[in-house]
Amino acid sequence: MKSLSFFQTPSKLFLALIGLLVALWGVAPVATFAANCSVPSAVYPTIQTAVNDPNCTEISLAAATFNENLILHHNVIINGVAPAASIIDGYFLGPVVVVQPGVYAELNNVTLQHGTGTQGAGIYNDGGTLKLQNAALHNNTNGPIPTEQGGGIYNNGGNVEAINVDFLNNNATNGAAIFNNNGNITVAQSQFSHYQGVYRGGGIFNEMGQLTVTGSRFTGMNAVIGMAIFNNGGTVRSSANVYQNGNGAVGVINNAEQGVVVSEDDQFLNNNSYAAGTGIDNTSGTIRISNCLFSHNSALGAGGAIRNLSGQIIVTNCTFDGNSTGLGNGGAIDNHDIAKIKGSTFTNNRAGAFGGGVNNEGTMSLINSSFAGNTAVQGGNDVWNAGNCHGCS
Repeated sequence: MKSLSFFQTPSKLFLALIGLLVALWGVAPVATFAANCSVPSAVYPTIQTAVNDPNCTEISLAAATFNENLILHHNVIINGVAPAASIIDGYFLGPVVVVQPGVYAELNNVTLQHGTGTQGAGIYNDGGTLKLQNAALHNNTNGPIPTEQGGGIYNNGGNVEAINVDFLNNNATNGAAIFNNNGNITVAQSQFSHYQGVYRGGGIFNEMGQLTVTGSRFTGMNAVIGMAIFNNGGTVRSSANVYQNGNGAVGVINNAEQGVVVSEDDQFLNNNSYAAGTGIDNTSGTIRISNCLFSHNSALGAGGAIRNLSGQIIVTNCTFDGNSTGLGNGGAIDNHDIAKIKGSTFTNNRAGAFGGGVNNEGTMSLINSSFAGNTAVQGGNDVWNAGNCHGCS
């Protein structure tokens, strides 16, 4: 009789191996690969249907507009084609995206727009970890519900990383683009522009959290306090950013409640305040400023570039050129508490009252700094000292 080959009849050894696997796993072996789910498709007509499938750990969006309000309840990566092509529109029915506690989520190459809510009109991150890359948040605003905190993003004790994100025309009473509540946020190579009618934090409100911003641009920011950033008791590190054409009452960056601000290699250009401390305003806490440029900033009151009302400022290797006050003291710097200025240059600054370069009414040390072309209407073209100063004479 002709014998059958191995491929013509089941091998006893092969069947034995199958039996062993079933005994070990309890079920027949199944391959477990992370699924990449496409939207829209017959299986997943909407993004949320894909999110609801736990096997969809990565979701690819077509070039389309999706009218959805997403709830991300498991770890997921959502990839669009490009921000201008893959758009998630909240239709002013709530936040565009909610990230639930403990969830890791990535949003890449998408635009989130037309969200609303009292907190986080664009994104509400409730203790999750969120990464945004090559994305945009546009026109997330009050709608039918006043957005009190975080027009673009509200971060509730979570972690957010935003890389190359365009924040445009988002609006909230506090933190028009971002509100960080006791969380950690890192922003890099991003753009913030055109914010109006904001009370505190035209760009970002940092509430007792950790905030790092690098290589980004804030243009045309408008807020009563903290045109770009309002820091309320947290820690802010700003590095290699440009703050330009802001308008408000006090401070492109405002520091309060014993907060800490570190500004390195930043540029403050052509900002205007109708009160005081146009570039940086310190009402409580510590501010360290190094290798920065303050150029053509103006205040109606005191401190065309910097006002230190209470707390400590340390200024190292900075340039102050063409800053001015209309009626107040300190064309460039107005100090009322503790200030240390080292290796800095003051040129062509003007005060409407005293101290064209610097007005000191606190305790100040002035080390290896130069002054030229500064003017003051009432006295002290370079420095007016009405307090204690080491190095002023």
